[in-house]
Amino acid sequence: MTLTVEWHDAHAIALKGDRKVGRVEIICEEPVIAYLVNPRAEEGEDAVGVSKALLSAGAAEALRRGCARVEVILEDRLPHIDALVAAMSGWGHRLVRTKLLFSRGIEDLPRLPDEGLSFSRVEGPKDPRLLTVLRDTFDDGATEGREGQTAEELIEELVNLFVAVVPKARGRGHGLRLNLRGVSTMVRRGAERLLGSCEADNEPMARIFVRLGYEQKFVQRYLEWREEG
Repeated sequence: MTLTVEWHDAHAIALKGDRKVGRVEIICEEPVIAYLVNPRAEEGEDAVGVSKALLSAGAAEALRRGCARVEVILEDRLPHIDALVAAMSGWGHRLVRTKLLFSRGIEDLPRLPDEGLSFSRVEGPKDPRLLTVLRDTFDDGATEGREGQTAEELIEELVNLFVAVVPKARGRGHGLRLNLRGVSTMVRRGAERLLGSCEADNEPMARIFVRLGYEQKFVQRYLEWREEG
């Protein structure tokens, strides 16, 4: 299959001659990571072949821009997801984690007492208190699938709201209260819809989303892109 890939701000399209045959979303967080999201083929096209062309070109461009690594995100709403996951495994790309994606509106957020918790603003991503929480979380094995990644590297990826409870404080409802406190702040700052995600095996966090009125929307599979693939 002879395809050309045309670049735009946040996506790329695959062309066969002058005809569009596929598209992939691109999220670049230089210099840490780039995500290639949901490669799609037009109806009647070779979905796996078009996806491979898009992903290969997307990964090459991300590496050219200086991203240290590339991951592919596939959501279960893709009509060809099973065939693509099987093909990517055959190309040598490894499934690194599976996440659940939740969503809800901003109406009728529950109210919970803070139960003696106090809150303070961190002074930027290098605040030692934030690093301590993340390191304690890492030590408990909560970062399975991110082999070799340090707390400092994770901070570079954090956007919006990140909730973590150190191991010794778990089982007391703090995750629920922290999440609610965070989303309430986001709503006050103008958020119009709330999205949340967690690792598929993180049952406590999934229960928190359900208790806070979120609806599970998709399952996301993250695959590591390898150049030799």
